[in-house]
Amino acid sequence: MSFADPTSAPGRPDLVFLRRRTRPKVEPSVVLPQSVDDSSPTGTHPMAPPSDVQSTAGVQSTAPPSADSGNLLDLSTPGDTALDLSTDSVATSAVVDDAPSSIRPTRRANSADRTILTPDAPTVTLTRLQSGVGMLTVEAACTDAVGDLRFGCAYTLRGGVSSTLAPTSGRIAAPPNSNAPAISGINDGRGKFTIDLRQCRDVDRLVIYGYSDAGNEVPWSGTLVVTTFANARIEIPLDRMPAGNIGVVMSLYNVHGEFVLRAEMCPIDGSVQQACRAYGFDRITWVDDRTPLH
Repeated sequence: MSFADPTSAPGRPDLVFLRRRTRPKVEPSVVLPQSVDDSSPTGTHPMAPPSDVQSTAGVQSTAPPSADSGNLLDLSTPGDTALDLSTDSVATSAVVDDAPSSIRPTRRANSADRTILTPDAPTVTLTRLQSGVGMLTVEAACTDAVGDLRFGCAYTLRGGVSSTLAPTSGRIAAPPNSNAPAISGINDGRGKFTIDLRQCRDVDRLVIYGYSDAGNEVPWSGTLVVTTFANARIEIPLDRMPAGNIGVVMSLYNVHGEFVLRAEMCPIDGSVQQACRAYGFDRITWVDDRTPLH
């Protein structure tokens, strides 16, 4: 048996999901006009409900608080100027004016040019390639006008070893007595240093200091030159060093696998031992004010 009209078919109590046999009624939608009634004195939409009528959810809409009652979202104190949240204001004041002046982009060493470290721009960061391939060389370009100026290196390795290198005095390996030192000293008359970048992870930090071998005041002159494997060159002019018989010229720090070099140019009134302690090398024990105990 067939039925032309499905609505006249007998019920099927065995099929519970077919209990509803009528189509749901759809309420006609109301299309609001898109234009604004210009004849309205307030310029409001002609279909907008008045403010004192309750909504369908049962919540009565209220007018915004008056100026006398105070703005509930205004967190400023009396007399403060309200914050302008416009795009131009936020971009100018929040990003530019309030940015700390000490935040600067990372300065990198360029293999095609020299990088000169000065008091106004004292730091440079080597890339991971410059910090991990070949050798890093530190040497001084000086004339005989500097007299008996010598250079030493205080270092700390990741394993905890901390001491000094003084090539003109025979201390040339870090760690001491190593057949494959991470840092080597070369006696070229003043003191030259190389860092084996295959062991760059072992180097935590170091400083290069200059001193008078006879304890005299050093007439600082010349340039300390740091060269990477790809011939990027970092230069620190020594004539800006204040007068003294010892001074820390440069520091190097291993920051997440990249070497950060800084021109310190810091005179020390004292000995090599005091210069090392001034820069936090407290794990070094000493035989005298210039010779560490290995």
